[in-house]
Amino acid sequence: MQPPTRPLIDKFTRVEEKLDNGPFCAGEAFSLVDAVFAPIFRYFDVFDTIAPTGVFDALSRVTAWRNALAARQSVREAVTNDYADWLKVFLKNHDAWLMTEISLGRPRGARQEPLSQPR
Repeated sequence: MQPPTRPLIDKFTRVEEKLDNGPFCAGEAFSLVDAVFAPIFRYFDVFDTIAPTGVFDALSRVTAWRNALAARQSVREAVTNDYADWLKVFLKNHDAWLMTEISLGRPRGARQEPLSQPR
């Protein structure tokens, strides 16, 4: 059985093969492709704090691109400071697999406090 992240790793491997020399997707200039991928990478920033996905572990060029996007002021300021908290609440309230006991490595039946909206 393949890990649930395998399809994502395969897709980002294809992206890795197409990346220019950076720091952005097509080189020095920030483009529409960068604007599309920045929020995707932001999701993974949060996901990896919940349960490490390992999606980018072997993808050095994607990782460098991801880091360049995260460092860009317009990308950082596109969300509020409590974005990660809100996303975690959303995931929990929508029964996202990432928030399940199995994905978090908890024994079945382990107590978990409910998440509430950030203040």
